[in-house]
Amino acid sequence: RGARLSFGLDVEKSAYDFTGLEPGVLPAEFDDMTVTKLQANYFKVQSSEWSVFGVGTLSVSVEKGADTGDGRTFGAVGGVRRQVNDRLGVSIGLLTKTRLENGPLVIPLPGFDWTITDRLMLRTGQGLTLSYQIDEMMRWKGEVALGYEGREYRLNDENDLPGGVLIDRSIPCTLGVVYNPRPDIHVRLAMGSITWQEYIFKDSEGRSIETDDPDMPTRYVSLDAGVKF
Repeated sequence: RGARLSFGLDVEKSAYDFTGLEPGVLPAEFDDMTVTKLQANYFKVQSSEWSVFGVGTLSVSVEKGADTGDGRTFGAVGGVRRQVNDRLGVSIGLLTKTRLENGPLVIPLPGFDWTITDRLMLRTGQGLTLSYQIDEMMRWKGEVALGYEGREYRLNDENDLPGGVLIDRSIPCTLGVVYNPRPDIHVRLAMGSITWQEYIFKDSEGRSIETDDPDMPTRYVSLDAGVKF
């Protein structure tokens, strides 16, 4: 009673395009990248105010043609959440994550979700998201988000850094709309701009080769859909 266990599978495919960038500016170029993530979530209500949660993940992040076994990382999050009142909940967690050719990452994760009005909500989750429920049927929602994205990819053996690692860090600003025909189904269309981005290149032994700021305008459009069952 009061416990929930769920599993999720997420597949993200990215196509990097460096048209217009002079050859040799980057130590290695890349294009077709894939992140596949299997995730398990646990949530247990302890009382009307307190609850505990845990997340475990297995991720495979590789360039097309790279060995999937060389792109595996594992992560876990555990923490507690307190419902302060009907509109505000706060949480604190601890993230532990392995990395490609680097030591494990351990950081605290504070968070909150604040229902400002019956339709307006501010929450954390890889950044800060302000959302507004557009219609009374609760099917359409608008979102503005400022987030942080950190991706690691194993490069293939035909790359200029064979078997190396690319770390792509960025701060995207996104404007989107979400359609929920049912509570367990969503479709999200978003567009935005990368306000800051950094590429870190490492060789197959984990030695840092170069850190680059692309310093070029990056716009993006994304479409994603999800089903809970």
